[in-house]
Amino acid sequence: MKSILVAGAGEIGRLIAFLLANSRQYRVILADLKLTHLSYRSTLSNEFFDFVQLDLRDPQAFEKIVTDHHINTVIS
Repeated sequence: MKSILVAGAGEIGRLIAFLLANSRQYRVILADLKLTHLSYRSTLSNEFFDFVQLDLRDPQAFEKIVTDHHINTVIS
């Protein structure tokens, strides 16, 4: 199963993550700097979805998420 990192939990990012996770064909990691987006976690929650706090300006943090979650594709 491919793992996809969706960067940004705004309106579009959440929609993309929701559609991909609910297809049950991808493992989706939704990344955002703001923890306020965690309130949406319950609407997206299933075994194909996870939310991580990530500052995309930090290359080491980005690399760690990509490595730890075995990311194949990034959507930004």
